[in-house]
Amino acid sequence: MAFWDSSIEFELKFKLGSLVFGIICGELGRQVSSMAQLCGSSLHFPSALKRLDIHIGSPIVVLHLQDGVENARWLDLLHPFTGLMDLQLGKGLVEYYALAL
Repeated sequence: MAFWDSSIEFELKFKLGSLVFGIICGELGRQVSSMAQLCGSSLHFPSALKRLDIHIGSPIVVLHLQDGVENARWLDLLHPFTGLMDLQLGKGLVEYYALAL
């Protein structure tokens, strides 16, 4: 999962290729909420994933992080991924998840 300045993307990697879907939205809080809603209600695979990487794809996102996103939104984003064994948080995201927890 990657946060960009005007979108959030989710990429599933398979042995034969990958599938990428995203949500176009300029506000980081809406990106987080929209992806949480998509993964939680529309898709059935999140609970089967074993590894999830969440990172910042654009330096501009760091400015949006400083504006703040409610702690509950960060937790909502992880909620559908109940089977995770490995969570990788990119530089700049660790403190926001730590505060949320």
